[in-house]
Amino acid sequence: MKLKRTQLALALFSTLLLLGCGESPKSSTPEDTESKKSSLPKPPETKPNLDDGKLGECIRTLTGHTKDVWSVAFSPDGRYGLSGSGDKSLKYWDLQTGQCVRTLTGHTEIVRSVSISPDGRYGLSGSDDKTLKFWDLQTGDCLRTLTDHTRMVLSVAFSPDGRYGLSGSHDNTLKFWGLQTEKRLQMGKSLRTLTGHSEGVSS
Repeated sequence: MKLKRTQLALALFSTLLLLGCGESPKSSTPEDTESKKSSLPKPPETKPNLDDGKLGECIRTLTGHTKDVWSVAFSPDGRYGLSGSGDKSLKYWDLQTGQCVRTLTGHTEIVRSVSISPDGRYGLSGSDDKTLKFWDLQTGDCLRTLTDHTRMVLSVAFSPDGRYGLSGSHDNTLKFWGLQTEKRLQMGKSLRTLTGHSEGVSS
């Protein structure tokens, strides 16, 4: 009886050896670790969180002008916008609500170009009436009208410090203006005319 049990145990041990169960575990190599890493599923890519709807979606439509809108500009903080239109007016918008804060009037022809100063307090506009207008956006008042171009004003811009303005016109010139300079005699004046273009300057 003992012999049979011994023979049975030997047979079972032999079978285990053949199956490899008696082999010592192999130590993992760097290659094995890298292979396991590459087989792991990749984490999902994160997408930017947009505060106002999906990318490319119209957040709101601003209505109020009665003719074509020719130019728009953001305030530096992105909260307000300024628009110029064929209805001869500018509109100053609260972009959070979509409401028109105030309408600026004074031009006698299409408003082709608008710009907001770096501090967000002032606006500059150019028109087919050959003038630029310098605006206080907090009150809506026109602080001064700049006259020296001989044809329609197509483009306007502020200097980085907000003290000067630049305009491009259908009279083929650019003009450099004093807006808030320390010298009173320069305010509202064309300080320099830049020539060389053979056609109108639109930007």
